[in-house]
Amino acid sequence: MDHKEENKEKYGLKNPSMTINFQYTEATDSDDATTEAESETDTSSETANETEPAEILSGTLYVGEQAEDGSYYVQLDGSNNIYLMSADKLSAFRD
Repeated sequence: MDHKEENKEKYGLKNPSMTINFQYTEATDSDDATTEAESETDTSSETANETEPAEILSGTLYVGEQAEDGSYYVQLDGSNNIYLMSADKLSAFRD
């Protein structure tokens, strides 16, 4: 896909038709973290098996014009990359 910032207008992303704000957490492999923590200490304690609450992250997805194949041009806030997303995936966010 075209990565140049000046092409935002070409793909309808200079004035997006829709803006989607979302929240997510990053997946972590808790088994590896527990095993690593246990192997670093000779004595086990309850604190070694406690997990911290996942940090809630957020992002913004801009939706541009529809491509010839029916998908839409999208761009994540803070990124220069432009992607295609199927209309089916975006339908949950449309009226």
